[in-house]
Amino acid sequence: METLLFQYLLLWKPLSYFLIFIGLALEGDTVLFIVSFLTYHGFFDVGKSFLIAFSGAIIGDIFWYWLGRRINNSSSFINKLTNRIKFADDHLINRLPHTIFVSKFVYGIHHLIILRAGALNIDLKKLIKYNLLPTLLWILLIGGLGYLFGASFTLIKKYVRFIEIGLLIALIIFFIIERFIKKRSEKKL
Repeated sequence: METLLFQYLLLWKPLSYFLIFIGLALEGDTVLFIVSFLTYHGFFDVGKSFLIAFSGAIIGDIFWYWLGRRINNSSSFINKLTNRIKFADDHLINRLPHTIFVSKFVYGIHHLIILRAGALNIDLKKLIKYNLLPTLLWILLIGGLGYLFGASFTLIKKYVRFIEIGLLIALIIFFIIERFIKKRSEKKL
């Protein structure tokens, strides 16, 4: 993998690790998968990546919690979004460990659950305590999948060209069919 972006990442390792931290704090799954993939290919150190991923995920959850507390009872878009998951309030209040665990593995809902926990003023210490194990398991699972995909990518990269050609042919066929259907529908009108 030789691209200009990756060469700069290798030159500025502290910036790379900082971007990993920010990416995991704000997004999560995709960033972790990509970082694990790149770690397999030698762009990052496994130990440093793990520590930064773990701290980024935990500190990111604290950020989302405080954002939830801050926007509580406001008319912001984020507050309206978190109010849509009021059905989770009972789960957050009565089954916090289970709710945090499940939300960590459901794509796109974990940050909303953490925001809602902040809006409900759930104890932050409890939230962090119940979030440590799911975050560790999440990093091992998603990070492991990214790492394994990095390993398998070296085996299949020679076939990627054929996949690209197949996708190009499928795209051309799609446009031909679309044009044919469009002309037939215009004739009927």
